[in-house]
Amino acid sequence: MRAKIDGAAHFLLSPTNNSQIKGFIDISLSNLANSIYSTLGSATIYSTQTDALAGTNPYTIYNPSTMAPSSSMNVGANNQWGSVFTQFLTGLSAGYYGGLQGVSPNGAVTSGIDLSANWNWDPTYAFGGGFPIFGSTSKVTGTPANWFSDPYSKVFFLNSNSYGSGYSDNLMQKFSVGGPLLTVGMAIPTGKVLKPDGTLPPDVPNINLTIYADVDSALSGYTTPQLYSYIAPNTVNKLYSVPNFHTSGDTIAMNFVLPTVVAGSTGSVLDQSKAQITFKYLDGYTNSNSPIFDAHPLVMNLANSGTLNTLWQQWQIVAPGGDMPAYAGGGTNTNGWYVIAPNGTALPEGAILLLGNVPVVNPHAGNGVGWYQIKVDSTDGLVPAKTFNLYTTTASGGQFVNSSGSQAIDGGASIAMTAGTATTPTFTINFMDGSSTDVDGSLLTTTSTTGGVPVVPAVPTQGTPLAPVAGTIANDGTFTALTPYGTAETSATPTVAFGWVGLSPGTPANPTYNGSGGLTGNGLASVYSNKISAGDIAYVTVYANPARTGTPVAALKATADVDGQWVTSAVTLPNSAAPYYVFMQEFDAGFTKPVGNISQALTLNVPASSGTSASAIPPAEHDAATGIVGINPAQDLHA
Repeated sequence: MRAKIDGAAHFLLSPTNNSQIKGFIDISLSNLANSIYSTLGSATIYSTQTDALAGTNPYTIYNPSTMAPSSSMNVGANNQWGSVFTQFLTGLSAGYYGGLQGVSPNGAVTSGIDLSANWNWDPTYAFGGGFPIFGSTSKVTGTPANWFSDPYSKVFFLNSNSYGSGYSDNLMQKFSVGGPLLTVGMAIPTGKVLKPDGTLPPDVPNINLTIYADVDSALSGYTTPQLYSYIAPNTVNKLYSVPNFHTSGDTIAMNFVLPTVVAGSTGSVLDQSKAQITFKYLDGYTNSNSPIFDAHPLVMNLANSGTLNTLWQQWQIVAPGGDMPAYAGGGTNTNGWYVIAPNGTALPEGAILLLGNVPVVNPHAGNGVGWYQIKVDSTDGLVPAKTFNLYTTTASGGQFVNSSGSQAIDGGASIAMTAGTATTPTFTINFMDGSSTDVDGSLLTTTSTTGGVPVVPAVPTQGTPLAPVAGTIANDGTFTALTPYGTAETSATPTVAFGWVGLSPGTPANPTYNGSGGLTGNGLASVYSNKISAGDIAYVTVYANPARTGTPVAALKATADVDGQWVTSAVTLPNSAAPYYVFMQEFDAGFTKPVGNISQALTLNVPASSGTSASAIPPAEHDAATGIVGINPAQDLHA
């Protein structure tokens, strides 16, 4: 939305209801203009829209460069609001805004691609199209008269693999090859940030750099960018073959998780409570050669997921006359077409596996190209559907050809295959690829950390949050830590409150190094602290033993502010000669599931006598606890 603040034109960026990033971002037109070619502009964050429109009570942002709080931030800051500008400014630089529509290279796809939504961004449509691809050039329609893109970024985009202009890494991240990003970690399973044993992948052993002088004429190393998003049809009749073959060995995996790269935090996943996925195979052509996809769609949602009540399981495609899975009631498919049913085998959160009788093109000789569509929308029809076009190449016998570009999908999704064989019976489609999602953001929710069946986390959280800090709360709501941060504290009174570690004086924001450049200590910017997602709940429990066994002595909740900072209300603990052990864990805003690991323990000593009785909250009633929403705006924030 656009607003007028103090008589000057400003842009106000507002979060959606399900956005993990909260707060209202205000940037003036002059600061926005200073941010397109280089990130020199600044912006202001507000907790509420009322404050943003009035230009009052800006949120205090800690600046790790100056070690002081500030009422504004640079648009290139490495924080959550800076990531919003990454998308916003990429759209301006690439010229995606203004009602432009991308044109599919598949002439049978008649609907345009709305480039105003960043989940539809495709680098081949950047800068008004004209990118050489698929033997032609990309096309864009609807370009307005006052349309803008950054001509300097375009030079780097068309002629270099380098990070040559602002956010060019984000602009080119969807390229299958030829982007500016280097892989610095060894291969790990698709959709995960950890190896199966829970450890981080090793670094790549070497990165080779070649430096050329201005006088060097034979420059090498440039890779022409490619995007594996389309495969042309039969060259004879310009039509795709109808899938006429199936084998019990072919499978297609789908990944709907956007993994986190932040230690200890969670990622995003398709919200199965509102989303549905429809797999469509080509059922033929009309007399006018229009493709038929909607005759027998294969729909997957909670309503037809069986007693597991989850999308995240194996779904079996059954050919006419084939056996239905026992989980779905057994029997035989008496229809004259393919149907789909769940088979009751749970999968990690965000994962779907199509198996059974996946219909494919069987060329008998050479290779055959098939065309499918995968539609993602909401069951209530309120979220516009997005359709991905999937193209497969199969060899004689029905297996998928295993080479670069032999399988393709558009819409920003990507395909992962295991190297080593000429053909393979399976591949994985990643619908959350790179650093952004490829589906409407209103269909996403946070990943869960609860284990078991049917929800098995596909993206395990990394690390253990730091212990909470103990302190007191003044009448104005200001939290004062008992001592500089440590894992053991002593209180002169049994009445204490708890907060996130950044409220403790002396907590370093940045890592420290010795004279040789070796790491001597972590800072809050280099480890997972215990700051949580905006609006989420910090659930603090106090135990009489470090093993967290028995009934908690106290349990409190605190709702995080727009930056994820939190402070609980005060609680009076029973006097004790023995120490207490305090833990925290992040829960979602509705307090329905944990979304973070249990923290390290804070060892807390209170007076052994002369205290009042505890005001602890019974564990069975922990959801009735009330915490302080946010923190005192005047508080000196340490990170």
